[in-house]
Amino acid sequence: MGNHNSHVEILLGLYRKMIYDLYEYTLPFVPDTLPVINQSREAERDFLYVEKRVRTEGIKFMTVMLPSLGKHLDCILGGKDDPIPRGFKPYSESGYPLLFRYIWTIICTHHGVCDGPVSSALGKLIRSFRTVLFAVYKLDLPFSAEQEAARYREFLSTEIEVQSFELPSENSVSEYARHVIDLVLSSPEKRVRGRKTSYSFSVNMEEFYPKHGPGAVATGERDEGKWKFSTFYRSVNQRFPFYDFVIGIRSNGDTITTRHLLSFIQERRLKWEEYPVAKLVFVPKDSRGPRLISSEPLVLQFLQQGVARQLVRFVEQDSVCRGHINFSNQECNRAIALESSWTGEFATLDLQEASDRVSCKLVEAMFGNDQQSLLLKQLLALRSHSTCYNGTEIPLKKYAPMGSALCFPVESIIFYALSVAAIWEDCGQLDVARRCVYVYGDDIIVPSKYKHIVARALSTHGLQVNEKKSFWAGRFRESCGMDAWHGHEVTPVRIRKLPGRRPSDGSAHKGWTAYAAHFHSLGMMRSFMYCKEVVEAVIRDRIPITSADFGYLSIVIPSSGNDIQEYRSVRRDAESCHSTALVWVLSNKYRPLAFDSWERLQRSLLENMQDTNPSEVVVKDATLMRKRRKALLWS
Repeated sequence: MGNHNSHVEILLGLYRKMIYDLYEYTLPFVPDTLPVINQSREAERDFLYVEKRVRTEGIKFMTVMLPSLGKHLDCILGGKDDPIPRGFKPYSESGYPLLFRYIWTIICTHHGVCDGPVSSALGKLIRSFRTVLFAVYKLDLPFSAEQEAARYREFLSTEIEVQSFELPSENSVSEYARHVIDLVLSSPEKRVRGRKTSYSFSVNMEEFYPKHGPGAVATGERDEGKWKFSTFYRSVNQRFPFYDFVIGIRSNGDTITTRHLLSFIQERRLKWEEYPVAKLVFVPKDSRGPRLISSEPLVLQFLQQGVARQLVRFVEQDSVCRGHINFSNQECNRAIALESSWTGEFATLDLQEASDRVSCKLVEAMFGNDQQSLLLKQLLALRSHSTCYNGTEIPLKKYAPMGSALCFPVESIIFYALSVAAIWEDCGQLDVARRCVYVYGDDIIVPSKYKHIVARALSTHGLQVNEKKSFWAGRFRESCGMDAWHGHEVTPVRIRKLPGRRPSDGSAHKGWTAYAAHFHSLGMMRSFMYCKEVVEAVIRDRIPITSADFGYLSIVIPSSGNDIQEYRSVRRDAESCHSTALVWVLSNKYRPLAFDSWERLQRSLLENMQDTNPSEVVVKDATLMRKRRKALLWS
């Protein structure tokens, strides 16, 4: 309890600094129509109110109540009508909240009619204000049993909706979407024996490289234990034979290889089951509660990763949708969101419970053409038929919950196809439609004039557009972590980690030095110094400011110079002609591997071991923070 109170006090200290920084942002933008105020007195008044609410209601006021004001602000910037959230008083007859009344007055009065220098100053004010409101919204906090139970009920409720939902029997959008998927997954330029031929994507065994995912698996194996396959499934074996797809040596008829295979099977005593069963796992998401993911069975996750690799590579290189369906690069969506916050040309759509609402029926309907029949059978073979929670097995009608390696690529292709199909049906031009849709998972960008048409098409197929997080009017857009207003980025600084309490809490210290750098980039200098001092108080040492990341704990500010006075124990190394100093270095923690010859061979065949020690493994969620002497290199 004492640690919790200490963290609350540190966060309150940060809020004091942020609120004072916020009011400094009003100085370059005080319209003649507004009364001049005492900035310090106004800042202190607002902080004292925040402090009072936190001491009365706990940290929930910072993690839930203030973010509700932030969402209210986003709705105003996005041209939506939104009442003041419950728990906050209005300021007289203005309709603005009483808390931060002066800031609300400036923003609400001028956000729709400003240009030039005024727009730039207001953009800085909005970003600073959103930082105050959203600062700890994503804070990594332990979740309660009540939050877990509530999230489980939501999961069951959505699953019931998916089970009862019926796709339209005759729908032109569905037909168009199937045609779009055929285009995405087909290529007319494949050369076979010297001539061009059309072919459709399916899993290629010769280029198949499965791998293990980073998370837990339903069957309980961890770390190197994941290479000891003990269970396989008949439903999977029909499409992905164990001998050819699971182990690194192919059963190519060679006598020695076959002998090794038989030895492997006999030694491991492979257990056969009919269908794979996943397991529901709760992981931290944000201050509102946990995220629910599917922990897939070991061998299923292993194979899913291999199929996902091939599918992602194929789609990203396809000429039809290259740059429009993205799996690894969010910059396209981010750039369009930023530009559209000025032009209003594109709308940013967010889907609610996206992965949980993609039903098996929808996947079968979208990939059901003869051209994609083989791929459909492969995709269906690699899904868990049910999931388990507290000993209860729940049959699944959704294709794959979050946690399956195929969830992200399959849903992205479907969302793109449905969005393109809806626009194609309306405008009658496929080339126009496919070039104006951009998808990264459930972050969808379409022309603003087609927003309602696309939303209706998605809804017809069992998906839900989150109206609160989708923007098409006003001057606010949000996609792939880019929050933008009027051509200016207004993404807030988000505190995700609690401050460290020991010098060895390397991940926490690294996080708080990154927060310090973010505050510095926004010009919030009090907040920058506060984050720096929080870490320095724990490690009892000074943190240098560097222009690049040199592999030790520092605050990276690209425009900064390099001052040797910031380091302690500085020495001159005669051999290297560099100055050296004792600095804090954060590194991974390793432990020896417990591999036998089979597992080591399997891992070496399928993974690139060039830059790693094959006899060691990284200990997850564990880091080492040590003082080491390193050369000081200036960039």
